[in-house]
Amino acid sequence: MSRILVLGGTRFIGRKTVQLLKEREHSLTLVHRGQTNAEKIAGVQHLIGDRAALTAILPQHNTYDAVLDCCALFPPHLQEMRRALSQRVGKIVQVGSISVYSRSGPEPVTEETPRWECSPEEAQDTSLASYCQRK
Repeated sequence: MSRILVLGGTRFIGRKTVQLLKEREHSLTLVHRGQTNAEKIAGVQHLIGDRAALTAILPQHNTYDAVLDCCALFPPHLQEMRRALSQRVGKIVQVGSISVYSRSGPEPVTEETPRWECSPEEAQDTSLASYCQRK
């Protein structure tokens, strides 16, 4: 049984992933804002708060075998995660989407498919206009 920290994990693919990890009897801790019926996810530890303050949210001496990040939208989210967890975790898995690829043709998309470029300004932009670039 692995100890897994999940950032997000209460919606979309994250919720299904949490369900599958529970079925495999992993020990799960979810960090989320408490806004999406997360209380219905039983059998896991819930830490409520903003991911921008991970150091303050996480118990000081906890370590994890892996982190599954389901909700990083901006580069500072990833920077804070690395700062808070770099000495406390074995592996980090970032869940992304196909939106990172600047494809103009049919599927399939591979890891070699060109990706959207992201300028420093787009990395901080919270509008939908730069969503693909931020991913």
